[in-house]
Amino acid sequence: MRKMVTGASPIQAEILDLLKVILCCEIHEGWGLTETAAPSTITDVRDPFSGHVGGPLANVEFKLVDIPEMNYLHTNKPNP
Repeated sequence: MRKMVTGASPIQAEILDLLKVILCCEIHEGWGLTETAAPSTITDVRDPFSGHVGGPLANVEFKLVDIPEMNYLHTNKPNP
C-alpha cells in the first residue's frame, strides 16, 4: 500500500497518527459534499499535523459566514 485517502467524517488526530505509523504509508484526509462533486479539501502529504481536512482544492471557492448566535465570527483567531 502506498497511499490512502479518508473521507466522510474526520478521524481523531491520535488515531490518524497511529495509522500512519502502523501502515507506513501516506494517509490523506479529505472533506467534500455530493453537491460539490465530492472532494473540496485534502491534506497535503508534506503537512506534519493531523486533525484537520487540509486546504481547498484549486477548483473550490469558500466563503466564511458569521454566525453570531454561535459566537462564530470570521474575525475569530484560531486556537493554537
